[in-house]
Amino acid sequence: MSALIKRLLWMSSLVLLAGCTVSLPQLSALRAAIATAPTEQYDAYEWVVSYGNRQVPVYAISGSGQVVFADANNVLVTFDGWRIRQASGLIEGDQFNVRSYGDDRIVVTNRFQTLDLECSNWFVRAADDQSASVWENPCVDRWTGRVYTNSIVVDASGQISEIRQVIDPDGKYVKVTKRKNTDNSG
Repeated sequence: MSALIKRLLWMSSLVLLAGCTVSLPQLSALRAAIATAPTEQYDAYEWVVSYGNRQVPVYAISGSGQVVFADANNVLVTFDGWRIRQASGLIEGDQFNVRSYGDDRIVVTNRFQTLDLECSNWFVRAADDQSASVWENPCVDRWTGRVYTNSIVVDASGQISEIRQVIDPDGKYVKVTKRKNTDNSG
């Protein structure tokens, strides 16, 4: 097992033991562990966060009922299994937060703006090529009537392979995608 994977497992254990949230010291320790890995280890990134024209390879660390996608610098996306709850480092100095109010209303905020969405229930459909299931969650902006559709793609083996959700009050999506050709041999 590579030193990087051992460090990530150790850091994941810390996150699991620390409680329900990832605090700044834990995130700093995780980033330090990733940053000290040799350059050739960066191929071990199994996920990519896309926002606008930016694509950032990230690690996925699960614990306390959520998955944190993070790189060695400042990108952090927190996913609870259905919703991206927080995203930071995608735009310099900005952080996006997603709050749910019941099953049908979510509010996306950054420091200056709010996007208030009324959402339908999640539903599943087959992917166009029939190789996966796509869970979709249509939402309507309560002020403008614009429709946004959040989605989660689950591959044939039952694993999430893509998450695409609106996380920006301007209505922009973030996409978290599992790389197709990853080497899990360590």
